[in-house]
Order: sequence, then structure tokens, then C-alpha cells
Amino acid sequence: MTQYNDARFIVPPREEDDIYPYRRAWQSVFLEAIALIGITGVLFVLMGMVGLRPPSNTWGIVNLFITLIPALLWGIFSLWRERRVPEPRRNLLNIALISALTTSAIAIPIIEWLNPDEWLALAGRSDRIIGYSFTIGLVQMTTLYAIVRIMTWHTAYRIRTDAIAYCTTAAIGCITVWNIHFFASSQLTPDVVILRMFSMTTSIILASLVLAYGFSELRFNPKLYWMLPLSVLVGMVLIGFMLAFRSTLISGRFTLGIGSTRPIIGLGFSIALFVGGLAGIVFAFNVSERRAREAQEKRI
Repeated sequence: MTQYNDARFIVPPREEDDIYPYRRAWQSVFLEAIALIGITGVLFVLMGMVGLRPPSNTWGIVNLFITLIPALLWGIFSLWRERRVPEPRRNLLNIALISALTTSAIAIPIIEWLNPDEWLALAGRSDRIIGYSFTIGLVQMTTLYAIVRIMTWHTAYRIRTDAIAYCTTAAIGCITVWNIHFFASSQLTPDVVILRMFSMTTSIILASLVLAYGFSELRFNPKLYWMLPLSVLVGMVLIGFMLAFRSTLISGRFTLGIGSTRPIIGLGFSIALFVGGLAGIVFAFNVSERRAREAQEKRI
């Protein structure tokens, strides 16, 4: 009888050698976050501190590129990677497009009608947080919730991180339209636009991850039905909190001197809040997954 010495025929494959069939959503989020922080930091230092601004007649093109940075990063680290796994999630591009159209047709007109920036301009910090939470935050979270719920709830969930992929995709559509709207309605220098883009992107991404946690809990642990409405409320407050501090990012002079420390401190605060928020949401997901594994082991 022929003898086979190759160990692959007699040793069962190890679990870690199995091919993971889905895109690792957290990995995409981390890569996009690192790239966003790096690009924002480099552009801000070069244009806001060193003074290497492009010629004024090219500001429109530069600002347009800045507004599209979140969408480009998502396309590279999420959409492109999604298409290279054995079992990709479906309709991500459709979700992003529907989110963009809904934001443009419904969310932005409502927020412009409410115009919270005008009547919150002289309010205290607490009042601004509450005001932004129940205007911009409420509209944003309602938009994200409706899109993800309608387009994914019945057939799209297989694992908990599916909610991360769908909610961040809806967030990217919303962010892209908001950034383009801001670019089209203002004539600001690129260093100011990069700070506004970073503030808008980080606040909506964090809120979408909170919403993703609520969706995953309701889907895989229906007893915690209250977690989804709570996640919507937390997302609203998170957006309101970050918007209330947005003025810190764009105030002060963008020249070397005492005034230049204000946007630097504001950018550092925004980065710290973004990283801290990501860490907190990752911890919450890990706790839920560990609790689910322990419950399954007890049933076995």
C-alpha cells in the first residue's frame, strides 16, 4: 500500500487555519480611523501651522478632495475589501447611496429649517449640547436608523459585526453629503475645511457605531429590546456634544503664535474623544460577545 508522509493528510486542520468568510468590520474601522487621523494631522500641520497652503485659485479643488477623504477611505478599506472575501455583505453601496440621497433630500432641509447654529450661538455649553442633540443629533440618528432598519433588518444579519458594517456604511453616505454641502456653501481656507471635515466625520462615525451596538443587541439578544432606543439617544447626545465643541476646532488664528494653540488643542481633543469613543464601543461589543459565548456554553 502506498504510504503518505505528508502530515496534511493525517492531521486535522487547525481552527486558525480556516478561512474567515466575512470581512472583519472592526479592522476596516480601525484602518480608516488611523488613516483619517494621519491625513488630518499632516494636512493641518502643513497648511495651518507651517503655512504651505496651495494657491488660492486651487482652494476649490483642494477643499473638494478634503470633503471626499472619508468616502475614499471607506471605498478602499471597506467596500474594496468586502468584495474580496468568500461571503461578502450585500447592498453596501446601495445603503451608502440611499443614505446620501436621504440626507440631501430630507435631513439637510430639516436641519436648515431648524437652524440651530443661529439660536444656539450665544447659549451656554450645556444648552448647546442639549440643543444640538435634539435637532441635528435627532435628525441624523433617525435617518441612520431608518435606512439601516429598512434595508438590512430582515435578511442581512449573520454575525454581530454585520451591524457595524451596515451602520458605518450609512454614516459614510451621510458624511459625504454633509461635507459636500459645507464645501459648496462656504469659501473657507483648506485648513479650516480639514478641521470641519474631521469633526463632522468622527461625530457621525461614533454615533453610527453606537447605533450598530443597539442593532446587534436587539438582533442577537432580543430580551434587551430597550438597547436600540437607548443607542439612538446616546448617539444623539454624542453628536450634540461634539458639535458643541466644534467651534474650538475652527476658532483662533491659523498662524504661529498664541492664537494658533486653540485649533491645535481643539484637534487634539477631537482625536482623543474619537479614540476614546472607539475604545468604549469596542469594549461594549466584546462584553456582549463574551456573554453570548458563555450563554451558549451553558446550554451545551
